[in-house]
Amino acid sequence: MQGYLMKMQDFDSLFIQGDRLPVDTPLMLNENWNLTPYYPDEELPAEEALATIAENVIIAKNDQGRFWYPEQNFNNMDDLQIGQAYLIKLEESDTLIYPLGEGVIRRDRSAHRQALSGFTPPGPDNHSILLQINGIIGGEIVLRDDKNEISGILSLDGTEERAGIAAWGQPGISGPGYAVGESFRFFWRTNSESAERKLEMAIVKGDKSWVTNGFSLIELKLSEVAISPDEYGLIASFPNPFNSKVRLTFRIESGIRFQIAIFNSTGAMIYEFKSLMGNGGYSDLSWDASDSPSGLYFARILAEGHQSGMSDYQKLLLIR
Repeated sequence: MQGYLMKMQDFDSLFIQGDRLPVDTPLMLNENWNLTPYYPDEELPAEEALATIAENVIIAKNDQGRFWYPEQNFNNMDDLQIGQAYLIKLEESDTLIYPLGEGVIRRDRSAHRQALSGFTPPGPDNHSILLQINGIIGGEIVLRDDKNEISGILSLDGTEERAGIAAWGQPGISGPGYAVGESFRFFWRTNSESAERKLEMAIVKGDKSWVTNGFSLIELKLSEVAISPDEYGLIASFPNPFNSKVRLTFRIESGIRFQIAIFNSTGAMIYEFKSLMGNGGYSDLSWDASDSPSGLYFARILAEGHQSGMSDYQKLLLIR
């Protein structure tokens, strides 16, 4: 019994014919990582589904970056579901036998999978992080990579002392997401529209920087000082090139009014975001170019009360 990774161009369904194996068919797993299929009808928590190898499991995780880490008695995964495959890292080779169990059978699996807070991972690889949270009540914890792109996000309900988050890697040699060896940067905000505050971090255990399928235990607390950028500007545009919508990330000093304008290659302004107010942190806006032709465009940001020479712009390439 093997699990296989497939990269798809679009959503699709795969139908496999054959005789179904008994639920308690032994699965031989290797030392280190295994991509392991789950085929019982019953949905079971990882602790129960993997009970026969529990003492040997270092970490198990799903494709959403949620994980079970037995050493710290932490699990934020959904119950295991038929048709899904899970990454399981073992201390040494072992034999997994799924229990027959008495879990709840659910035929519509997709409706029961946890959402990622509206965040779309930039690539398939991630680094699991178990957070010890001190003095952070509610809101969102945001991971930003060296390009200031959001590469992980976690919503808090205000009761957590610990929480799990995935730091997602970039899909290639460029683009959003963490690269191997990048340091983690955590921020906190009350909601997606509010200013961000930097979080101080201390790595308690595990990897010191990002690595594919890595693990870190990190303690977080609020910094005494809110983010106050010395200068404003456009930080990033993603995706770029794009074929419909592009997200513009920027930072502006708190209390400063500004605008963002879109120009075509002839210098004509074709769209404008007016009367915006800086909040002292990172913010995002999306430009929908569905009605615009392919070509080169420019996004320009200008704050009121500053000389035009202090404005900032980025090139945007629209490709149909």
